[in-house]
Amino acid sequence: MTNLPAISVVMPVYNVEAYVAEAIRSVLGQTMADFELIIVDDGGSDASMAICRGFADPRIRIIAQANRGLAGARNTGILAARARSISRPIRIWASASRRRASSMPLAGRCA
Repeated sequence: MTNLPAISVVMPVYNVEAYVAEAIRSVLGQTMADFELIIVDDGGSDASMAICRGFADPRIRIIAQANRGLAGARNTGILAARARSISRPIRIWASASRRRASSMPLAGRCA
């Protein structure tokens, strides 16, 4: 019988090189260690995946696909999940989005 993780964390990645290392460190730093982190390479063109591959942790699995968008990447990760419970790293992406929005000029912000 195989030891399956308690939780599968699905992280779609597409051109987020400025934030992806922080997001991965956040997931790996959780106090509950019985999880797998499924990183779905959604075919971006920046250094995001090189950064992801730089983490040497056996809980990380990387799945590559042609760009299918956020929903498609998330679905790919869910299909690959081995745990009965699935999660996604919400807080770190949300805070990264807020930082990005707050650094935009006022005229460039969306209401």
